[in-house]
Amino acid sequence: MSQYLHFTLGPVQGFVSQARRTRDFWAGSFLLSWLTAHAMKAVQNAGGTIKMPSVDGDKLLARLGGNSGNGPSVGSLPNNFIAQIADGVDGTIAVNAVQGAWKALADAVWEHDHLEYAGVSRSLWDSQIERFWDMAWVISDSDDAAVLAQRKNWRSYMPPETAGDKCTMMGEWQELSGIYSPADKSERKKQKTFWQIFSESKGLDLRENERLCAIAYVKRRFVHVWESLDGHQGWTLPTSVPSVSYMAAVPWLKLVMDANDEGLMASFHDAAKGLNEDYGEWSTDILKDACGNSRLKQKFSSLDGRLFFESELEKYKYKPLKPKLKALKEKFNVPSPFYAILMMDGDSLGETKKALADAKQDATSLSQALADFTKKVPNLVEEHNGFLIYAGGDDVLAILPLEDAMSCALACRNAYMDIFAGKGLENGTYSISAAIEYAHMKLPLTMILKDAHKLLDDVAKDATGRDAIACRVWKPGGIQQTWAMPWSEAVKDDTFILADLAKKLGENEQEEPAYASKLLYHIRETLDMLQGSSQISNEAIQKMLVADYVSSGLLEGQSNKLEAAESLIKPLLEQCREFKNKQATGKYSADGALLLRFLAHKGVERR
Repeated sequence: MSQYLHFTLGPVQGFVSQARRTRDFWAGSFLLSWLTAHAMKAVQNAGGTIKMPSVDGDKLLARLGGNSGNGPSVGSLPNNFIAQIADGVDGTIAVNAVQGAWKALADAVWEHDHLEYAGVSRSLWDSQIERFWDMAWVISDSDDAAVLAQRKNWRSYMPPETAGDKCTMMGEWQELSGIYSPADKSERKKQKTFWQIFSESKGLDLRENERLCAIAYVKRRFVHVWESLDGHQGWTLPTSVPSVSYMAAVPWLKLVMDANDEGLMASFHDAAKGLNEDYGEWSTDILKDACGNSRLKQKFSSLDGRLFFESELEKYKYKPLKPKLKALKEKFNVPSPFYAILMMDGDSLGETKKALADAKQDATSLSQALADFTKKVPNLVEEHNGFLIYAGGDDVLAILPLEDAMSCALACRNAYMDIFAGKGLENGTYSISAAIEYAHMKLPLTMILKDAHKLLDDVAKDATGRDAIACRVWKPGGIQQTWAMPWSEAVKDDTFILADLAKKLGENEQEEPAYASKLLYHIRETLDMLQGSSQISNEAIQKMLVADYVSSGLLEGQSNKLEAAESLIKPLLEQCREFKNKQATGKYSADGALLLRFLAHKGVERR
C-alpha cells in the first residue's frame, strides 16, 4: 500500500506579511519557498516522489538539485506538499532539512556582519533562530490534502514569550540590542546609539527608530551572503526591490520619459545627486523599455521613488528639490501616491480535482495545470509593470501600479481559466478569486498585507461566493471603500466595467474639473438615502438617478442628455449592487461609485 507524507511549513503570515518594506515582503516569500524546496529535496533524496504540487521543471527545486549557474529570484513553491514515500521514511527528514538550511543561512549572516563584535548576544540570536519555524507532518495512506488539515487543527502556533523591547518588523520578538528597559531614558539612549552605530558600520539601511530581531535581520541581510552558501555559487539575488513609493510613481515616470523633455529630467536628476542621493532603484527594470538606450532616463528613473512626491520634500534636506519637482508638476501634474497589492487564489481545488477525475484526466493533471499557470504568471505581471513576489500553484502575490492592477488580475484570471478549459472541464468546476488592495504609500505595509488575506478570503470568497474579485481603498485615514463582484458581473468584453467608466470620467475631467466628484458624490447621497428601503424597485432607482443627473447641470452642451445619462448611470448602478454567494441581494452600495471616483482620479485629490 502506498504511503504519503503530508508536510507544511509555517508560520506563513508571520514570516511573509510582517514586512516594513517591499524587500522584506519579497524576502519572506522567497525564503519560505526556498526552505520548502530544501524539505522537498530531502524527501526526494530519500526515494520519495513529490505528488502535489507538480515540481517538473520547477527552477528553484532544480537549482537545489544540482543545476549550476544562476537561479530564480521569485518563490514558486507553496509552503506545503504531498509526497509518496517508501517505508521507514517520515517527516523528520523534511523538518531537519528546513532547520539545517535556515541555520546555515543565519550563521552566514552572523559571520558576514561580525555580529558578535557588534555587541549582539549569541544566545539571544540562536534562541530566536532555532525557535521560529512551526512545522507539521503526517503519514497517511491517502493523498487527500484534508489529512494534513486535520493534523494542523491539533495545535496552534504561539511565538515564545520574550523579554525586552520588541522588533519593529516582527513585534513578538525581542530586538537585538538586548535593552530590557526601553522606558528608561538612559537605556533608550543606549539602544538608539547601538542601532545607529550598527547601521553605519554594516551599511544596513535602517529607517529612523527601526530595530530588528534575528529573524527580521536575516530577511533584511541574507542576499549579501547568498552566494557563499554551499551550492549557491553563481546564483545572484537582487540587493534592492522596488519600494511602494516607486511602484506608485511608475506610470508618472513613464509619462515624463515618454515626453523626452531632457532639460526637466536632467535638472531634477542633477539636483538629487547634489544631495548625495543614491540610485536606489538602479536594479529595478520595470521601466527598462521606457528608458531605451538613454543613460539620462535610466539615471532619472533610478532615483529613490520618494523624491518624486511633494510630501517627502518637506524634509529639510530635500528642500532644494522642491522647485525642480514643481517644474515637472506644471507639465505632468503629480504622481499618484497609491500602489496596489494583488493577491489571487484558486477556488475549491478539491472540487476541481474531482471534476478532472470525472473527465478521466490523469491523476497528476491538477498539479500539472497549476504548474502551467505558475509559469505564465511572471510574464503577465511584468507586462503590467508589476513586481512579482510569489507565484506557485494557484497562488499569486504581486505589487503593481494603481493603474495596472485590475488589468493584471484579469489577465491572470484568463490564463487560469484557459488552462482548465483546455482540460475539458465544464464551467463552474474551476475558478480563481482575487483581491486588490489600493494603499497609500505611507501606510504600514504589514497592515495592508494582512488585510489582503482577509479581503480575499472573507470578502471575495466567503461573502461574494468565490469566482470573484474584491477591491479595497486604504487612505491615511483608514479604509475608504470595499467593493466586490463576481467576475461575470465585473467584466464585459474582456474589460473591467468600472475601469472603462473611470476612463470615460477621466476624459470628462480634463474638460471640466471635478466632473466625476460632483456626479459620484450625488449618486452616493442618493443610494445612502435609499439604503434599506424595500419599497422602491431597482428600475425606479435607476430612473431617479438618471433624472437627477439630467437636471444636475453636468450635461450642459450635450445634445441628448437623457441618452448620455442613461449610458453612464445604468452600468454604474449595476456595479453598485451587493452580492451574496454569487447572487445579487437587491441592495446597493455607494462603494462602487466611490471606487470609480478613486480610479478616475488615480487617488489624487483635485483642488
